Amino acid sequence: MPEEYNPIFIVGCGRSGTTLLRLILNRHSLVAIPEETWFFPELHKRMPNILLKRGWKHEVARTIFELNPIHFPGLRPADLMPVLNRTEQHDISGIIASINRSYALRVNKPIWGDKTPGYVLYLPLIKRIYPDAKVIHMIRDPRDVVESLLNNWSAGPQTSDFRETVDYWVRNVSAGRRDGPRYFGANYTEVYFEKVVENPQKEIPGLCDFLEIPYEDQMLEVSTDFAEIIPDWEHHKKTQHPIDPGMAFKWKKDYPDYKLSYINIVAGSMLQQLGYFTSHKLNIKAIIHFILKKLKDGYNYSLLRFKVFAYNMLKLKYWRR
Repeated sequence: MPEEYNPIFIVGCGRSGTTLLRLILNRHSLVAIPEETWFFPELHKRMPNILLKRGWKHEVARTIFELNPIHFPGLRPADLMPVLNRTEQHDISGIIASINRSYALRVNKPIWGDKTPGYVLYLPLIKRIYPDAKVIHMIRDPRDVVESLLNNWSAGPQTSDFRETVDYWVRNVSAGRRDGPRYFGANYTEVYFEKVVENPQKEIPGLCDFLEIPYEDQMLEVSTDFAEIIPDWEHHKKTQHPIDPGMAFKWKKDYPDYKLSYINIVAGSMLQQLGYFTSHKLNIKAIIHFILKKLKDGYNYSLLRFKVFAYNMLKLKYWRR
């Protein structure tokens, strides 16, 4: 693969449109992005021990499929050997991205990428491994994200608790907006799901400028080769169809006052920063639940601090014997 191309990372809170963006970019003649990897942080942690082994290439391939057994149907560890055989033992970044590079090689494209939403929490590590990477942070209105997480997601860190899911969105988006500019500077950009589906003819050419690749019209024909790129999972059904402007701001059709008020209380300032609509409508149930959750979180934090203190005191007493 030519060295002048930088890898592309698509990150963001789950259910924010990262799969749609991956489909769009995969339609480009230069870009190849496989299914979600998820194993980068753990594989990076294990690399020092793996590289001590005589058969380190086979161990790398075995470990990748052990850490991510569901996202690469039909592939086997042996399929990674052509890439690993051309990778030097000291090339940690090349080794970790072997499955991404292998995918790009199979489809004869020079730019490899990764679409793993959860890596939004690992941007400092991604910077260490791939300092020249281009990072795209996909952002979507939390009211749509939360409902999608609660109702449609059959895999991943989903939760049945509305308040926890709101916190999940805030945590992920905050991490991306904090660490992206800090670590990647001009190589970090934010893409809004609503703008992509409402006006892809404007947003995608702009994204291509950021990636330093020419825009190609076929990028917006995302439903034509869906089966070849995306596993047939229920939470990906919507991406089997052409880009639909109706996917933006679905929450406006019918959103309970309690949920609207609670999200405004928890994430109102971030909504304003992102340019999303905020409401000043207050709901007494939302206010009470917010206060109770803060009290519970404070209690849990205090309890954790006490446990750590007690453990350290007992440990100190033990060593003084």
